[in-house]
Amino acid sequence: LLSVRSEDGIEALRALISADTVLINDRLNRKLYHGTPESIRKSFGFDTKMLTLLLATIPSGFKIEQNTGCTEGMANINCTFNGINFVVVYRCNDNRLQKAFIEFRGMSEGILISYLKYKEENNYEYPALIEVKIPEEQISIILRVGEVKEDENIIPNNKVIKNEIK
Repeated sequence: LLSVRSEDGIEALRALISADTVLINDRLNRKLYHGTPESIRKSFGFDTKMLTLLLATIPSGFKIEQNTGCTEGMANINCTFNGINFVVVYRCNDNRLQKAFIEFRGMSEGILISYLKYKEENNYEYPALIEVKIPEEQISIILRVGEVKEDENIIPNNKVIKNEIK
């Protein structure tokens, strides 16, 4: 469940994404959108499991295509997931993602996610402040994360990435 609110606390959007259902409640325009993760993928070239990258977590089932290894405390890792290319910049010293770049069909510049601040709660570390940029559309969004609950479909704390970096 994802809720998007303005600085004033007004909920603009609420989304529920599961293995077989996508429900988006546009609270501002009073519209409800529904579909399946597959319909989203076919229409937009976006796999809903990639949303885990918003929380600096690599989607399970990804494949590493190229790994620079740690150089000056950073590693660039080129990955694919269900035909979608993405690159993560990984900070080797504290096992955190610093940035993610996702390529999307029809977008020449893709989407850039920057993890600006991390928080630890209940032995789980997650980004508390995230910037999402879509340069082609001149869009920049700042996300503040209030609470995160683990899900068995994601790999917490990027343990797989840590094991792959030499």
